[in-house]
Amino acid sequence: MAEEILTLNELRKVVKEVVEEVVRKEILNLRISLLPYVSDEEQKEIESACGKCPESEEVVYEEDVEI
Repeated sequence: MAEEILTLNELRKVVKEVVEEVVRKEILNLRISLLPYVSDEEQKEIESACGKCPESEEVVYEEDVEI
């Protein structure tokens, strides 16, 4: 079995990347959980007052998240 020896700096870099990814996902999950539920009737009222959602070419950033 081939063993790869990581230097202390390489290990720190890997741990930092993993921690950043986990924190980013958890913050996103928290944001999603804090979004209020909007019924179909409320959504229609919002769309009539503010307009519909932007078209796909108008969207600047989009990300799929597993919940």
